[in-house]
Amino acid sequence: MTGRQAWRESSTAAQRLAELRSATELLFDDFAAASAQRRAASLRRLLLALELRWKLEEELVIPALRGTDGEPPETLGAADRESGLLRELAAVAKAGLLPPAPLHTLMAAIEGFAALRSERIERALARAQLSSGVGALALRREIDALLERWHGEVLASGDIEDEELDPVGLPPR
Repeated sequence: MTGRQAWRESSTAAQRLAELRSATELLFDDFAAASAQRRAASLRRLLLALELRWKLEEELVIPALRGTDGEPPETLGAADRESGLLRELAAVAKAGLLPPAPLHTLMAAIEGFAALRSERIERALARAQLSSGVGALALRREIDALLERWHGEVLASGDIEDEELDPVGLPPR
């Protein structure tokens, strides 16, 4: 068994999300410390990592939690609304129109809101897994499969496919 296979088998879905959050926190640190020459590349990596996390949460985790007894629907609805707001803030950062100081302030706000949202989702998932409301192994495998697919897309094109702009079943962009 390779180290990567052992990592896959040893983590729950909630742990995998926590690992991704920790990796994203390192990218926030990298962005905060980036020189003017590296700032744009650091921001692109950070925004891509955030998009990957948010898509995982929206496409897999939140729908899995909707079928459990433990999480009130309003909590999951709030997570959906927060995703939209975080994406709007990320779009402002991505537009490249802000000078460095306001951009750093915006990214610090995104970091705080995204961390709170992700921690709440991770706690809900951990509770659901403990009560057997979510198939932890199956969900973790789905998370890993999506991450593998997106890794390939990033290597091939530098971005992940936007399902709304390029729906499944139609020729790729």
